[in-house]
Amino acid sequence: MEYIHVDGVLKRIQDNDPMLTHVRLHAERMPEDFDMQEAGKAVAENSRIEYISMQEFDLGDDTRRDVYQPLVNDMVQSKSIRELRFGQCVLTGGLLKLFSIESLNSLDIGRGCTITDETVMALKCGKLLDEIGVTACVYRPSSIQPAFFEQMSRMNLRKLELSDVARYSEQTCNEINRFMINPNTTIKEVGLWDCSSKNLIRLSTGLVKCKTLDEICLDIQGIISNQCWKTLFSVFVQARPALRKLHLISFPPIHNGQVVAHGRMSEIALMGITSSVLGLKNTGLKLLHLSFCSTVTDAVISSLSGALTTNNTLEELKLDHCPSVTPAAWRSLSDVFCNPNTSLQTLYLENNAIDDTVVTSFAEKLMSNSSVKYLDISESSLPISHDAWREMARLLSHPGCSLETLYIGYCHMNDNDAAPDGMVIDDEALIILVNGLANNSRLQTLGIHNDSITSIGWNAVSNLLCNTASIQATLNSNHTFQEIWLYSVEGPPRELGALFEMNENEDKLEVARNKVIMHHSARSFELLSVERDGFEQQKLLPSTMAWLCRDRTGQSHAYEIIRSMPHVFEKHQEVTAKLPGWSNLYSYAAVGLGICVLIQWFNLA
Repeated sequence: MEYIHVDGVLKRIQDNDPMLTHVRLHAERMPEDFDMQEAGKAVAENSRIEYISMQEFDLGDDTRRDVYQPLVNDMVQSKSIRELRFGQCVLTGGLLKLFSIESLNSLDIGRGCTITDETVMALKCGKLLDEIGVTACVYRPSSIQPAFFEQMSRMNLRKLELSDVARYSEQTCNEINRFMINPNTTIKEVGLWDCSSKNLIRLSTGLVKCKTLDEICLDIQGIISNQCWKTLFSVFVQARPALRKLHLISFPPIHNGQVVAHGRMSEIALMGITSSVLGLKNTGLKLLHLSFCSTVTDAVISSLSGALTTNNTLEELKLDHCPSVTPAAWRSLSDVFCNPNTSLQTLYLENNAIDDTVVTSFAEKLMSNSSVKYLDISESSLPISHDAWREMARLLSHPGCSLETLYIGYCHMNDNDAAPDGMVIDDEALIILVNGLANNSRLQTLGIHNDSITSIGWNAVSNLLCNTASIQATLNSNHTFQEIWLYSVEGPPRELGALFEMNENEDKLEVARNKVIMHHSARSFELLSVERDGFEQQKLLPSTMAWLCRDRTGQSHAYEIIRSMPHVFEKHQEVTAKLPGWSNLYSYAAVGLGICVLIQWFNLA
């Protein structure tokens, strides 16, 4: 994935760069001479871009409308954009045309946006979307009117996000409750951001009685009252048969750009909720997310680990930004990997105190685990040495490793954001991990979250994907690894993009054949040099040629070519009969001729 400003990468969009799937368009940062119509046409014709983020667009102003309308008019023709996100935009007029993009299935109207009745009507009359996140209209509570929810209840919405909930009046909370318990409501996901204890209690009616709701996200600020905790427990227990995903998030207050305090969720209450919800026999919970909470302590992790030893439903566990948890507690969490009944597939531990001992413990326990496919231990607050990455490489080379996605390292957010010592994934660390992938047929994505890799590291990756030393080396290359994720503008070298894209093919035999055809000429097969390896080469060559030219149904193109031109081989037989020692080679030469024709055909194709 790649988040990047369109300025400077227009050619990459026009070239349909496979590494460019996410684009951020910032109206205030585009140069004055930027060709909006050309950019819109490039985005519309691109088949790779799936995500568009638009910041500070306002087509209500006459001057701005004349500048940006050509961009919007062409973008509407896109057949690949699946998700649109708006931030600080005025969603009126021509900008609403984007709601009708044919491939669109997810819309996020973010903070700072201005929406009007025109916006609501566009949502109502436009195409049905799987997900709509709306935060702007409730960012200023005075904009919430009963008519708004009346309109929203007529749409097939799956997701509703409400922000600044602490400022809602009792009347507004009642309107939201009526909307959620409306029999026509199709809401499956509700997010309550910046919510107070008082309003969470008021909204508990809708959370419990909404029959379609299966995901709840709560961002609670301030001190949570005992009554609120009792209400939360009641909500989760009553909703447990239908509840599939639960997010408890307490974002730290920010003052002058600095985090001054973490959330104040009660440690005991967290232990009670997590152990009870996960321990219930008829729970259907698939995802549990505890984030930005200083009261997620070692005791909470211990309680959570104990509950997970008997739980067989949870598939995704997110425990990011938990500063109070020590490495000892994270090591104890690795015991969950040994549970033979665990269904855990995804584990996020981003921005925590992960050290060498945790990485080593995880690597050791995951060797006997067949369920975990996604692991994120990036942005640790502690250094991790090359020795720990060697243990991770040992896991990757183990035949029992089931990981398909692995995120490690540190993410540079800006020039002043220095990485802790030991957290930058350098060339040596990357080469260690690449060596572990030599015989790995599971891992598809590796996130290293920085841009400190040089040509030395990239050459190692290229050699892993396609070792051109010999045909056998190419066949033994890694045909599964598909992506290296970097938080940088440049990303991996573009020449790796073709190899990564080639590895996306599920038919790995075809991937191997294509790599051989791409990187080895006919001379590599030494079709007529029989004196060098003697009888052994004569015996191997026909099988190799037949395999290389086999189509998806198992038929050999070379056989079909030979069969369709019998007169050529009769002539060869007359000639070679007069040359002692060469009578057995005419068929090999013919096969070679056929292979050369096929290789040329592949090159032209």
